[in-house]
Amino acid sequence: KMVAKIWRTPARSIVSVNFEQLLTIFALSFLIIAIYLLAFHAIILIFAHHMKEFGFIHMAVRPDEQIGLHEHPEWEISYVVRGSGMRTMGTVCEPFGPGEVVMVQPDMPHCWAFDSSYSEIECMSLFFSNSLLERISGLSDGMAEVVRLATGTPDTVAFGGRALATLSALMAQMAQMADAQRMVAFQQMLLAIAGNDGKRSVGRMADDVEQRLGRIRVYINCN
Repeated sequence: KMVAKIWRTPARSIVSVNFEQLLTIFALSFLIIAIYLLAFHAIILIFAHHMKEFGFIHMAVRPDEQIGLHEHPEWEISYVVRGSGMRTMGTVCEPFGPGEVVMVQPDMPHCWAFDSSYSEIECMSLFFSNSLLERISGLSDGMAEVVRLATGTPDTVAFGGRALATLSALMAQMAQMADAQRMVAFQQMLLAIAGNDGKRSVGRMADDVEQRLGRIRVYINCN
């Protein structure tokens, strides 16, 4: 009996200790996971905010995977590397081809309706906010003037001549750059856009009636 009692006591003690240890491990694991999820959520929020301020996208997809009619509060500069079709910017719809660079102002309904001339389309887009432009303008009077000249037009514009050569080259280089390098290249792009070389209007905002008719026309072209 004494032997049995001695044998049973350590067993219960061991089971109790192991259960307590398991609870402690579970609690610590839960705490670590919770901290990780909170940190991950914070990173996502920071990244989302950053993307609203300044973002670069390089995509290569099939023509049937293209984005339809859309609009957004940021400025957009898009470079069509490969592809052709019909471009709609507000009330203006016209053909486009590879090599074009277009700057779209905020809240402009737009789309590039790619045709099947290419099995894969490729384009690069740069997005930037008005608040970012305000901060760049605050760097100096000279940069404020550059921003004013670059963004002063109410129309969507396409580029030609030296401006097109500069912008397309910088966009291509951005695909290989880190964000800090892209920000420097972006200021070079603003300098090129601020000039009057080769700009032409390819779109404008519509009034209420034009906007309703334009949305119907855009939907037909982009879907």
